[in-house]
Amino acid sequence: MSEQGAPAALSKRFLAVRCSEHTYAVPVDRVAEIVRVPVMAKVPQAPAALCGLANLRGSIVPIADLSRLLRLASEALSDSARAVVIDAPAPYALLVNTVEGIVNVQASSIEQRHSLKGAAVSSGDDSVFSNDGEAVRILNVDTLLEGAFTPQARDRVTGRSRTLVPDMSAIGAVGREMLATFVVDGQDYAFPFAEVQEVFNIPRGLTSLPGADAQVPGLISFRDGLLPILSLRALFGLANELQGNEKVIVAYVRGTAVGVVVDAVKQSIAIDPLRLEPVPPIMAARIGGEAKVKAIYRSEADSRLLSVLHPDLLLSEETMHGLGHVQAPARDGSAPTEGSKRDEIKLLAFQLGAGEFALPIEVVEEVALVPERVTRVPKTPKFLEGVINLRGEVLPVIDQRKRFDMPPFENRGRTRLIVVKSGSHRAGIIVDSVSEVLGVDASALARAPDLAGETTRLIQSIVSLDEGVRILMLLDPTELLTRAERTFLDSFQTKLQT
Repeated sequence: MSEQGAPAALSKRFLAVRCSEHTYAVPVDRVAEIVRVPVMAKVPQAPAALCGLANLRGSIVPIADLSRLLRLASEALSDSARAVVIDAPAPYALLVNTVEGIVNVQASSIEQRHSLKGAAVSSGDDSVFSNDGEAVRILNVDTLLEGAFTPQARDRVTGRSRTLVPDMSAIGAVGREMLATFVVDGQDYAFPFAEVQEVFNIPRGLTSLPGADAQVPGLISFRDGLLPILSLRALFGLANELQGNEKVIVAYVRGTAVGVVVDAVKQSIAIDPLRLEPVPPIMAARIGGEAKVKAIYRSEADSRLLSVLHPDLLLSEETMHGLGHVQAPARDGSAPTEGSKRDEIKLLAFQLGAGEFALPIEVVEEVALVPERVTRVPKTPKFLEGVINLRGEVLPVIDQRKRFDMPPFENRGRTRLIVVKSGSHRAGIIVDSVSEVLGVDASALARAPDLAGETTRLIQSIVSLDEGVRILMLLDPTELLTRAERTFLDSFQTKLQT
């Protein structure tokens, strides 16, 4: 770059960046740092210039594509692409093709021009300087951002506080009992949903527990402690060789966290408590011992029988005594060696396209397969896929991909229906897949940056996991539907009842 030796008093410093075959300059005093392109979570219905949200050392930062901000042709990202983090009350980053370096420019050589090459939109002051015969435009980053994102959103950055932890006070109680169902050796079982803390894939390799019986084959590191792994196959006297694709359900057995290994996790279902029946005495005598079944549930939908287990009944006092030295997390999620209570929030994680989202578990009534038959309703908004009969109740079904203006999902066999209740509204939303139930500490939640525009009203918080490699967008249940859509569903429900 030219002008490198200009006296400090007569020069200004800029960071030169390359974008769509043009060079631009950002005042150095506005640059907080330059980083490689981070992992980003794409925000649905966000402005075109917003690439996504990223976790930069604990802060959730929106990443904007400079090419799109300037309405230039976007290029495929190469290894030289960088994110230039702008110092602001609410930091954001500009995605550029290349960072060329720092340049000192004499103040007298900076001039005002108009109709610059590549100037599809105003960049602010339209100030330029010449570098090796090329006119380099100085970007007024604040003006540039305000031109692409709504002023209302910019005002909200500094003028409105947001609650990170979901407020369930306006949601209303579900009022139904729920079961988390799973499979062991081809048989269906269930835990009371309230007893399930998390679900995740079994990790590779377990640390053996000397002296433990086959029912507790090992330990894994979990939340600043050690999590004993309980094999239901061993407990039931079945072949116990791990295949590597099992699931671990974290539950508390008499106050101690235990990871229960199952073959597969199916779905969460709302149940009629009147259909729960005690185990017949002759059967109870046969299963006996540690493999006690709390109750049998007769499903009204498909007449199947579910054996309902309770974590507290799975292990004997002797086995629990043998685990007494294991530093497992306490029920409040804290490390037992510290004794400090952590504010844990339970979420249901699901996928839509390349994005991962979550809902507070309190609003989820059940998770089920999408019915093969969904009755279409004429003259309804595009977001309403139709209605289904769910155990005698008419339930409106919303295609969340359509709600987010996403293309149709090709693999319909994986889709799931999440039945949610928000206030007086109850609906099923179709998502690509449901991954797991997560228990996350409140410290893992961060405010959703308001640069995403009005879409951020839908996003309650950003959940950052695995040191920022995994980012989930926690949706606000009260904002899942717009006011107009809620009004439509109210009138729609009224018509169904008349």
